Amino acid sequence: MIFVLQDFVPSGESLRWQAHRAYYQEEGIAVFLRQEVPYNITSNPCYARQVAQLYLAQYPEPQPLQILELGGGNGIFAFNFLNAFAQLAPAHFSQLHYVLSDFSAPMLDVLAEHEAFAQWQNAGTLTLAVRDAQGASETQDEAQAWDGIIANYLFSTFPTEILCKPGAEWHLEKTRLEVAVPQDWLNFIARYLHQQDLSAPLGSAHPHYDSLQSLYQAQKQVATQLEKAPGEVDVLTWLETQLLQTWQQQQPEPLPATATALLHHLLLQPLHELLVPFAWEAILAAEQEGDSTKQVQKRFFAWDIQQIPASHRQLLEALPAFHPLAYAPKVLTALTHWQSQLSPSGLLICSDKAQVESSIQGHPQIARHGGTLSHALHWPLYLQALPGCLFTNRAHHAIQTLCYSPQPSADLCHSFQENWIDTPRHLLSHALLEGGQALLQADRMEAAYRSLKEALDTRPEDGTLQYFCALCCLSQGQPMTALSILEVPHDDIFGLFNRDILKAEAYQATGQYALAIPAYRDSLRYGENALTYYQMARCQQALSQTEDALLSLEKAEALHPEDIDIQALKEAVLASQKETR
Repeated sequence: MIFVLQDFVPSGESLRWQAHRAYYQEEGIAVFLRQEVPYNITSNPCYARQVAQLYLAQYPEPQPLQILELGGGNGIFAFNFLNAFAQLAPAHFSQLHYVLSDFSAPMLDVLAEHEAFAQWQNAGTLTLAVRDAQGASETQDEAQAWDGIIANYLFSTFPTEILCKPGAEWHLEKTRLEVAVPQDWLNFIARYLHQQDLSAPLGSAHPHYDSLQSLYQAQKQVATQLEKAPGEVDVLTWLETQLLQTWQQQQPEPLPATATALLHHLLLQPLHELLVPFAWEAILAAEQEGDSTKQVQKRFFAWDIQQIPASHRQLLEALPAFHPLAYAPKVLTALTHWQSQLSPSGLLICSDKAQVESSIQGHPQIARHGGTLSHALHWPLYLQALPGCLFTNRAHHAIQTLCYSPQPSADLCHSFQENWIDTPRHLLSHALLEGGQALLQADRMEAAYRSLKEALDTRPEDGTLQYFCALCCLSQGQPMTALSILEVPHDDIFGLFNRDILKAEAYQATGQYALAIPAYRDSLRYGENALTYYQMARCQQALSQTEDALLSLEKAEALHPEDIDIQALKEAVLASQKETR
């Protein structure tokens, strides 16, 4: 048997997208702290600096600037952008007002309390605001002419439809969510049917008591037939049919017209709600494993393009659509809205993952990142929506960027050509980061370091790169180089990487035991482990802090009681303590 979570609906209306939006709103900053969502590529210091340079090219003279970031998320782009802007043009920065917006209030609450943003908030440079990037819910008071609007890795997270036009007619993809019903579900349903006696709260004199008691007897009878049900039938549809038939057999009179509605409202709908979490768990697991074709079924249906706005029809009809393409109506609506909110020389910058060719074969993929979804934008569609925009279009690049202004300056065009097309340092350094991480996983430390260090030279304040470069240095016996890397200011403002453990190991390797001990202690906030306590004890022993060393070893032993190295060091410390006495 199967459980149909949702029957065929347009892909953009799938419960998957509704759950995705709710996940962002409810989880807030935790989505990023768990590193479920890729963000470094559009948040790192190099990328942020290049965006700042575009604004300075468009506005060469200092003047008041109002810049809005949509979907600011964890705030790391804003952190790097404001730092870069202040370094590049202090006079401009003194007149800048930056609004970091997101539709998740819990996300912004965390940023509002974070020390990294306090100085800018106190100075009035930075404001945090709950705003929906779709723009549809903006009030008249919120609308204004912006000198800059920034959207990073945002529009690919909007729901998308999948369309194609292989002949004269358009077709729309619809999805259906279903899971196979395992044995433990059948056992659960059988128990549910035995427990839900709707007649129990009623007295025997109640006019509906006999009818509901007959239903309860039918429930128990149907529960015994669950394992005999056909394999490809929806379990709730089958239950409805069997319960109505069996209930009728136990009734001397025909069932009332309201029987089906009563069955749904009081019995089947509550059961459906109980099964939904288990179904979601099964679908998410299948998507994470990369094989969800049975759980997320897709089928094209004939579609009337007249249903959508005329402006969208015009854009779609201008594109070849023999192969499926992603059409995200809310993205087009948002672009139109935010374009209208620019000042005459305002600048809209969007960077996202995108499919740059209209005629490419294959099916647009909706990727799963934890509880979130994303898809590659159909780039030609959005370039048409913003005629005259500057844009990148190299298919092998991880992201594409468009830059639109009603009045682009010559300096802006030159800056975009130089930094985003001719020499895209943000993407070159990202490729080196990805290559370095792959080499790290292959345990090729020397090659990994060369790749990562080349990227770090482009963006020295990138906390991710600093961490992996220092890790390589330590593995190659270069603790002083590791320390020099870790002492540079960085953008890991949420402490996603345990830099303290690397510092501790580097201090210990260079004989700086007094500095290593507090670094080891700080590293424990990422979780206790026996090795950290053991290394701390070694440093304490080297400084003749025998009592502290024994305390550290007790904690190490409690976590790993059979470790022979811990036991040997403990014996050595005890022996040293006896000699001292």
